[in-house]
Order: sequence, then structure tokens, then C-alpha cells
Amino acid sequence: MPTGIVLVVDDSEDDAMLLGYALRAANADTTVLRVDTISALQEACRHAVDVVLVDCCIPGMTTRRSLEIVRRHLPTVPLALWSGVSEEELAAIARENEVPWYFSKDNMRKVATWLQRKITSPEADKDN
Repeated sequence: MPTGIVLVVDDSEDDAMLLGYALRAANADTTVLRVDTISALQEACRHAVDVVLVDCCIPGMTTRRSLEIVRRHLPTVPLALWSGVSEEELAAIARENEVPWYFSKDNMRKVATWLQRKITSPEADKDN
């Protein structure tokens, strides 16, 4: 399986570590790169990444600003929101920001499965 880089925009180091564990449990050969500031996000976007996850509740960062940076620098990279907020609130934020994929942090296995699919065959389900 190819090595992939997952850029995680999140203030929780623990959540990024749990995601890494879930990816390893799914036999995904990935590296998780976590950033939690606008300047770190801008720097990370200068490098090749395969998938981006953005938490929508980071102190000092708005979801809209984070997405603007990612979309400007990595326009073809699959992007999803993830958060610990309610599923309804997360869906509303995703719709408002035109993000087709969103995941609850309560379901790391589902997030890991989606990430693995995007890394191994990014064109397979472009609209799903």
C-alpha cells in the first residue's frame, strides 16, 4: 500500500494520535502531520499531502479561514471536516462551507477507512 500523508488541522494532539492508531489498525501506511495555527497550516500546505482533515472548533482559527488556505494551496487534495460537535452541527458547518465529507471524532474507524480509500485510490469515488 502506498505511503500517504494526512494533514490534520486540529488543536488536539491526542485526537491526531488516536487517528494515527486507527490508521495503523486499518493497515494504512500513512503519516499524520498535525498543525494548530494559521502559520503552521500555511507552511504545511507548501508540501505534498494526500488528504486534509480540518477540525471546525480550534481556538483562534475559523473553519472558513482554514478551508480558504487549504483550498488555495491544495485545490485537488481531498478535504473533510471532523469534529467532536454534534452530527447535526457538523453537517450544517459542512454545508455552509461546501465541504462534501465530514466525520465525527467518535468514529475514528470510519475516518480511517475514508482516509485510506482516498490515499490509495483518490479518483475512485470523487463525488462520494
